[in-house]
Amino acid sequence: MRRRAPSLIALAGVVALMLAAAPAVALSPFGSTVEVVESSCRFEDSTGDAVMGSDGILRGFVDFAGGNCPGSAAIRYYEKDGGDVTVETSPYRGDVLSVTSDATGVYLLYQARNGSLYLTKRTSGGVFTAGRRLSSVKEDGPVEGDVIANGGTWWAVWTEPVPGGRQAATSLNQAKTMGTDIPFQRLTTASVGLELTPSLALRPGNRAALAWSRTPSVNTDWIALWVGAADSNGKWRSRQFELAPVAGGGVHILPSVFVTGPTTYIAWQHDATIMVADNRGGSFKAKSFLTPGVLPTVSASGGKVFVGWTSIRSPERAFITQRVGSTWSGNYVSPATSHHQSMAGTFSFSGDATALMLSPGRLYARSQGS
Repeated sequence: MRRRAPSLIALAGVVALMLAAAPAVALSPFGSTVEVVESSCRFEDSTGDAVMGSDGILRGFVDFAGGNCPGSAAIRYYEKDGGDVTVETSPYRGDVLSVTSDATGVYLLYQARNGSLYLTKRTSGGVFTAGRRLSSVKEDGPVEGDVIANGGTWWAVWTEPVPGGRQAATSLNQAKTMGTDIPFQRLTTASVGLELTPSLALRPGNRAALAWSRTPSVNTDWIALWVGAADSNGKWRSRQFELAPVAGGGVHILPSVFVTGPTTYIAWQHDATIMVADNRGGSFKAKSFLTPGVLPTVSASGGKVFVGWTSIRSPERAFITQRVGSTWSGNYVSPATSHHQSMAGTFSFSGDATALMLSPGRLYARSQGS
């Protein structure tokens, strides 16, 4: 769902604001709107994430903050099964960073109101666990991260401020119980520069794929996209992504990684152009889309690929594309209203997509095949 981005990203993301949007073409139809969580307040900010299970049920956590929302409001858990929705109030309070699941339950990576980073879980039996603290986040700054899980084990990667770092530097960190147990490990230690918005995906054999953004200084006019892979021992091999050049300045931010079988998909934002790449032919090939936007997410199932994002034309609306074979088609999936509607996540099951969206007062969804 929505990931927090530093002000550097917010400034760079408007570079291509005036790009013209191409007329949308037809894609598989979406069903009616289903309300997932009603906020009960007029919020200014919302963080959350969700995961589509192997049973086709969408499960997630969300919090609403600011506006006239109570400052002590708890994170809420939800399940969407077709048109049926169940919502529960969790014991957790803070900002949702990432959600994943396995047969044992739904995992939540969140930053508590005291600044600490926690990994916890709602078990398949409906119990909210106490979880464990991954980091105290000593500089008390915002955290960005992702988590994957399999067989009751998990792997988290996140960024946080570097203790004593200059220019609000951030480091990339990990903790895991999947494969080799690692309670806490800094993957980068530079006292300057930024590591931004990591996206993590599970690969076969309890291995992991990672994409994130990196810049050597907050004063540069470029941000590079980096990718990495690791076996279950947690030792990463990484490189700057070859399809995201920064020569002459360029901003490559907010990646979303999805893995199915041997194929890895990466969607990201290049200035205000949405990009996607995959290695289904052996080497990565990229495509750009003409409808400008922010915060892309990618998913694939049933031989189809889906990329969704928030368009930056006023008012903002959720946009989604699908690829069948080599043909892409796309359209707006949120209603045309005077209120901003943003894409909170793109998910798929058996070749049908579900778009999770935010309006000023609620979290809602639309799905194909329903």
